[in-house]
This record gives sequence, C-alpha cells and structure tokens, in this order.
Amino acid sequence: MLLNIASMPMKAYVSEHPPWAAQPPPPTYANDSDFNIKTLAHMQAAYNVSTLPATALFFDDSARNTQVMRHVLVMNHRPILVDDCRDRFLVGLPSVLFYGAGIRNVLCAFAAANHSSPSDGTWDRRGACMYITYFSMAIGHQCVWLRAGNELDGSNTSSHDTYTLVAAHKVYTYSALHSLKFVYRIGISLLTLHLIFRYNGVKSQAMFTVLQWAHPDKNSLAPEVGGSVYSIFRRNARYKRSPTISFRSADCFVYCYKDNVLVERLRLSLLESLDRNEPTPSLAVLNAPTTSKYTLHRLLDQFPPVIARAREPSHWCI
Repeated sequence: MLLNIASMPMKAYVSEHPPWAAQPPPPTYANDSDFNIKTLAHMQAAYNVSTLPATALFFDDSARNTQVMRHVLVMNHRPILVDDCRDRFLVGLPSVLFYGAGIRNVLCAFAAANHSSPSDGTWDRRGACMYITYFSMAIGHQCVWLRAGNELDGSNTSSHDTYTLVAAHKVYTYSALHSLKFVYRIGISLLTLHLIFRYNGVKSQAMFTVLQWAHPDKNSLAPEVGGSVYSIFRRNARYKRSPTISFRSADCFVYCYKDNVLVERLRLSLLESLDRNEPTPSLAVLNAPTTSKYTLHRLLDQFPPVIARAREPSHWCI
C-alpha cells in the first residue's frame, strides 16, 4: 500500500505520454485561415473511411495522440433555424462542449440548409478547426467535418440526406513541459516516500523488531503498561487529533527495575495526540473520578474512554 501511495503521481503515464515519447511541436501558420484550411485537409486525409476501422464510433490514435469520434446525422426533417440550433441540433453531438464559434457556425448553417434535394452535395467535407488553449497556450486542436452518407455501415454515397459527422481532437506534446512534469512527479513521489518513512509507525515497529532480535529480553514476563491511546485509535479514528501524522516516534519507553530485576515496562504517549471529542457526548473522553497511581495520566481503554489524571501536571499518558 505504501508503494501504491508513493507511485500515485506516476500513474498519470497510464494515459499520458512520457517526455521521451513526446511528438514534434505543432507547425506554425501565417493566420487562422491558413491554419483552418491546412489542418482540416490534413485531418481529413488522416481519418476517413479508408483509414478508420469499419463501424467504429470512437478511435484512439495513440501514435498521433488523437481521438476520433463519428456520429451519423439523418437530415430528413425541416431545416432548423440558427436561433434554435443549439437546443435542437448541437446537443448530443460528440465533444460538443468544446466546439468553438467557427465549428458551431458551420454546423448551424448545415442544420439550417434544405437537404431534401439529391443534387445538394455541397456539405461533403465541409468543416472547421480551432485551437484548444490553456492559459493562452495551445495544448491541442479540434476539427469537425461532415462526410456524405453513412460511413459506419459503408453506405457513404447511398442517401442524400444522411451525413457522418467526424470530430477529431489532437493533443500537443511539448518536450520541455513534459520533462518538467516528469521531474515534478518524481519529486512528489520521493517526498511522499520520505514522509511515509519519517512519520509512519511501520518504521518504529521495524526498529523495535530488529532491537528485539539483537537484544532478546530475558524478562519478557514483566508486565507492560501503556499504549492504550493506539488501541483507542484503532477502535475509532475520530480520537486522532492529527489523522495524517503518527506520534509513535515520540513515545518513551520506561523500564522499571527493582534490585536489578525488571518488574514493569511503561509506554508513555503524548496526551496531546488524543482528540477528546468533547462536543460529542457519545464519544467524549471524560476525567475519571479517581486519580492515577502513576506520576502521569492513565488512559482507561473502555467505551467511552476516561482519563485518570495524575496528581501533578504532565504531558504523558499510559
């Protein structure tokens, strides 16, 4: 589980290209019109009935970092007014949320046209492209165009009122940006490993186990007192004052000897780590009517827990 948490930032590369697989930067164009004409022609040549899998509504071209969606439009109804285009035509089209003004204008003009005449083939290959930007930086482009007929069943020339809408979305990859994100994610993973190692109780348990192997305790029958706070944490996590921080490394272990014989072992924990839940009566940790026989507080593991206070002020409990 620890490795799973530490590797979480790197799981982005399940669906994202690593920096060494970044593609060449996108070409530059003289103006928006030049971009629209050349990009639309390039996308139509790359994704058509000859290159896309038959009957595929969605195609992921991972080599070019492009996703293509197709949708069949049957225009056997009355023309749709431009004012009604959004509600009566655009809703439900592939990736419609990302359509810019240019794409919407083409599709709304298409919806307003009369498609009852077989001679009206002017809408084949009509479309538009637009940049997708993030904080003014182009991170991709999208093109939407129309093809006469139903490309999904192969009848691409059989009906004058049937068209296939093709929406293609390409994501740009920048080597410098991808390298920066890769280094950042590596740093987050290393920081997570550091924090897990520093604050997690697994480290303390491993150290105690090694010490027990190196120095076997011949007096293991001596009673152990303390650690009640962790038993309460396991029973109900709401008693943790700081859920993301472990206070185990601050615990003190006191060995009590009498005549050179170990008679008792105490585990002292910070009382500050306990959330007393005073606003919640069913969980509130109250003070016991009797005092502790030790010089520190005694946490009684019952439900709800109670604290036997020490006679003198103390930050520790057992």
